[in-house]
Amino acid sequence: MQKVLLITGASSGMGKVAAQDLIQAGYIVYCVARSVDKMQDLEQLGGHVLKMDVRNESDIESVVAQVIKEQGRIDVLWNNAGYGLYGPVEELSMEKIQQQFEVNFYGVIRLKLFGRNPTRL
Repeated sequence: MQKVLLITGASSGMGKVAAQDLIQAGYIVYCVARSVDKMQDLEQLGGHVLKMDVRNESDIESVVAQVIKEQGRIDVLWNNAGYGLYGPVEELSMEKIQQQFEVNFYGVIRLKLFGRNPTRL
């Protein structure tokens, strides 16, 4: 049985490379990110491309429900969505720091908390 993977942050960087490699290795890969247009190549490879913002609980609920409906499970959650802020902390605004935590920390927690009932996320 093929493993079903959900990869966040699949529109660029390590998430995109991981998605490409896993699709080519024969896994069922759901690639999610805010920018669907940046993932068309993953769709052409055979990936399932969906729009999802890890800061938005309704996006998460919708995507997880769709994967469960189509595949019956999610075997692996690859939490890759995230970004960095660069420079001295004293030069960053609190708003920018909070936005980063929403994605890099709370986004991971949201997915894990939502997924604990329908699957083994």
